Amino acid sequence: MADSKTTDWANPKKFSDLSTCDLETAGTVFSHSGHTYRTTGKKLGHGGMGSVYLMARRGPGETIPQPVVGKIFHPDYLLQLKTD
Repeated sequence: MADSKTTDWANPKKFSDLSTCDLETAGTVFSHSGHTYRTTGKKLGHGGMGSVYLMARRGPGETIPQPVVGKIFHPDYLLQLKTD
């Protein structure tokens, strides 16, 4: 994730404007709850609940990003939760 230290973090998207494709693509920057995130496009795994992607996160005033993951849930999984 060394490249995320020097890569552009400006002009983040709103979290509500994200789509599945954004997590699958490297370099998407978005903000949520005071943190800024940058996608790497690296898929770490997938299973019955959904897919997991590696991302980087910076908090207010931070310059060194932390590795975090983002998860995309399968719609069928969420429907099952709703009906249980």
